[in-house]
Amino acid sequence: MDKNSSDLISFIENFRAATHIGPDQVITGETELESIAAWDSLNLLSVIAMFDLKYNKDINPDNLLKCKRVGDLFNLIHEY
Repeated sequence: MDKNSSDLISFIENFRAATHIGPDQVITGETELESIAAWDSLNLLSVIAMFDLKYNKDINPDNLLKCKRVGDLFNLIHEY
């Protein structure tokens, strides 16, 4: 998978679906996770499940916790 803008857009769509973040919240690669009103530990687990189901990636939760932006999560796809 190439790290291009269409991949990021697709990732954001998957992220939004997995975390049930509504369309009223603007999400980009630069969006700080802590700025997302619905961001919590349950959504973190949803992201782990998304990585497994959508990307066939087994993400180490410690690496996930280091992510500060949505783009950091996207970059994890390419690290595994």
